[in-house]
Amino acid sequence: MVPLPLNAIFDQLQQALAPLAAEKGLRFRVRPTQQWVHSDPHLLQRILQNLAANAVRYTERGSVLIACRAPTASGHVRIEVWDSGIGIAPEHHGQIFREFFQVGNAQRERAKGLGLGLNIVERTAGLLSHRFYLRSSLGRGTRFTLEVPVATPQSQSAVPELVDTVALASLQGVKVLVIEDDPLASEGLGGLLSSWGCSVSSATSVREA
Repeated sequence: MVPLPLNAIFDQLQQALAPLAAEKGLRFRVRPTQQWVHSDPHLLQRILQNLAANAVRYTERGSVLIACRAPTASGHVRIEVWDSGIGIAPEHHGQIFREFFQVGNAQRERAKGLGLGLNIVERTAGLLSHRFYLRSSLGRGTRFTLEVPVATPQSQSAVPELVDTVALASLQGVKVLVIEDDPLASEGLGGLLSSWGCSVSSATSVREA
């Protein structure tokens, strides 16, 4: 758990997910912030990546927004992921955090994921002692909120590296084969690897690879 600038994570979310949202005709907006927070940078990044990817997956039209609200009296900021998607009925608000539970996927279509994402998010938020909750209703989209402690801004030299820039330099031109049967996960990983300079090919199975 270290002080870190939230905008470093926001920039990575913009880079990884904006192209996928654009392919679906969605507006993907990330509001820049100067806020510093106290958290584990890698786990916080995973939580927000998961929430934002879900928002893109389950939104067919409209927009996805990631924003940070001003600190509360308790010394926490609210990181929010909004979408204008299908929404979640109140009776499912507790169930969606269970392992393998998915609304509207009784046939267990693999392309719609495994139903583990929100369970992992909730467990990780609990591990970090970050309060996590949602507000949603059918047809009116969803807002997930993560409350994270405020941190005092540090010097630039104290900023933790979310990505090893030396390792990235060594990836320039490297050929990478991504085998993944979840289209959104495949596109997201492929886009990130390409942005690091890799030459990426993808397949949905070992047989296809």
